[in-house]
Amino acid sequence: IPLGIRHVKLIGRVGMLMKPLMAKLPVVGAVQIAFYSKPDLAWDLTGVAAVAEIGVIESALRGAVQSVLASMLILPHRMLVKLDPLVDYYQCCVPPEGVLRLKIERGYELAPSTRSTASSFINRIADSEPDPYVIVNISEGQDTSPYFYQTPTISNTKNPEFQNCVHDFLIHDRDQQLTVTVYDSDYSWDAVIGTVEVSARELVDGKEMLLELGTAAAPSIDGTDPVPNVAGLLHVSASWFELTKIPSSGISVTDLQSFESKHSGSLTCGMIRCTVNRATGLDVEVRSPTVKLQFSKETFETPAVSTVEGVSDAQNPRWEVEFDTLLMKENTQLGSDSNAVELQVMDQGRPVGSPCVVSLAHLLSSPSGTVEVHHPLGTGDSFLNARVEAYSLSQKES
Repeated sequence: IPLGIRHVKLIGRVGMLMKPLMAKLPVVGAVQIAFYSKPDLAWDLTGVAAVAEIGVIESALRGAVQSVLASMLILPHRMLVKLDPLVDYYQCCVPPEGVLRLKIERGYELAPSTRSTASSFINRIADSEPDPYVIVNISEGQDTSPYFYQTPTISNTKNPEFQNCVHDFLIHDRDQQLTVTVYDSDYSWDAVIGTVEVSARELVDGKEMLLELGTAAAPSIDGTDPVPNVAGLLHVSASWFELTKIPSSGISVTDLQSFESKHSGSLTCGMIRCTVNRATGLDVEVRSPTVKLQFSKETFETPAVSTVEGVSDAQNPRWEVEFDTLLMKENTQLGSDSNAVELQVMDQGRPVGSPCVVSLAHLLSSPSGTVEVHHPLGTGDSFLNARVEAYSLSQKES
């Protein structure tokens, strides 16, 4: 069955990061490219798919493409292109700009959600109000704590007051877009009341904002541009915290714990970044190595690297990825010995060598809060190379 796509366009705002600068050609060692938010997609379908441009096939294709983009090209992910193949990956790495603390305050005059005919009929009979909750996310497909938050549901009200609904988000660029969506919880399915996109910069500059929730635009009768429907207002407030490398003298767990008392209501006292670079000299039986990383309750895993002639080598894999996680005060209260970054090379679910463990106490007491990992994975010249860094938070007085 003929099925094709042509004239693919991605429409959105793109950022380009050129780093490191070099004293010789090509002047820049690498280029990193990323969209600030989910781009719009435009394409022409050919063959059988052309008859289904507004149907199931196009919807499935669009969802698949958006998922791939979110994992590769939308911040916090960047596509890296090395202009100098010998450039050290660590020189290309850029930490997040800071932490945005967002507080969901309350909603005003939230409109009824669009439901099925049966649900709407029941709601009209019962004269019920919506049961709203809010989801905030930065990058589609990201459901981990630094990039995703969901409030509790407030029952039967179009003017909900959210109590202590505060969350800290890692921001890689202040022009990153946060998608704020208000849902109406229901026994059958949760319908969207309204949504809005707002940049981290707007939130930080505004400090307190009334966000106008929009729904799908109403169709135009006279040929003019359609006007989006307004589904209510959402009151939010925001604070900004800078990320600072741990000073060369080091910092103690007590210092991190004291940050919360200085900045009442702060959920975060720092950030842990782990950069997984490469491994060398793995056994010839290793086929698809990955690195599994764990800190506290957070678990990450790199993509697998297989041998492709001229492209990649499973015995000397290059992962070249970073993982960032917020350091919460509750993490430090557990004791430094029980909080450690653990890295384990895996091959199709089986461990390769022993795990590398970097304790929080060791990390914080290291020069500039950095531990260089050169961990043996067995006999011979088999090693894992990675870097673990600690950042503290600071807030400039306004």
